[in-house]
Amino acid sequence: MRRRTFLATLAAASISGTASAASDTTTQNATTISDLAFDSTNSLLDASQEQLTDNSVIAVWAEDSASITDADENGDAVSYPQTSIPLVGVDGSVAGFGDDAGRRRPRLFDRQ
Repeated sequence: MRRRTFLATLAAASISGTASAASDTTTQNATTISDLAFDSTNSLLDASQEQLTDNSVIAVWAEDSASITDADENGDAVSYPQTSIPLVGVDGSVAGFGDDAGRRRPRLFDRQ
């Protein structure tokens, strides 16, 4: 998994239940997370629903061997044939990551 430096606490809080983040220390300072695992995630898209290629907001890319499959074959998948697939983006204080059709939505958004 290719990854950039970003906040370990942000990843642990935002991706809990969707990805496992391992780090020797969790601080509020920027650190590099040593390992992330994604299960059935989706890639991120830009505001026009096209490839997200703005490297300034991409925090984690998929392995070079990763691929995108249009599982329902309805033609709505956005492929990344010439670039790595973005999995996590950070823009200011907002983090975003792809999810598989809302299966994990209650665990992510119904926190009190």
